[in-house]
This record gives sequence, C-alpha cells and structure tokens, in this order.
Amino acid sequence: MGYTLFCAGAPGKAHLVDMQGRFVHVWQHARGIQYATLLSDGHLLCRATPSENVRGQRGLNGQAPAVFELDWDGT
Repeated sequence: MGYTLFCAGAPGKAHLVDMQGRFVHVWQHARGIQYATLLSDGHLLCRATPSENVRGQRGLNGQAPAVFELDWDGT
C-alpha cells in the first residue's frame, strides 16, 4: 500500500491520498504550504507560500519566507 503527498489549492494545503485516490489527511497552515515532505516520524516539513511581491521570480529570491514542521494535528 502506498501514498501520494501533494500540495495544491489556495492558500496552499498538503494532501495525503492513498492509491485508490481517497484523501487520508489534509494539512494547512496560515502561511500556506507550497512544498512539503513527509518525515519518518509522520510529521510534515513544509515550505511556506511566498508573498505576492516575489512570486514568479527565478531562483530563491526570498520565495521561501519560512520553513516549518507540522505534526499530524497541524500544530
């Protein structure tokens, strides 16, 4: 059995789905989630959504204003 983690939607959420396409869990954060990876302890390591004034620029250029970790409950 496998899972897929993806980030989509506004203001940015991370979705975990099983191989049948059923949503297993959804994380969200006030700063938005642009990218996330599931850690071995079940926590989520996330990169915050960039502010409007830097979107679309190449390279980092401040596009990752924060990195944060969320547990299964989103805290």
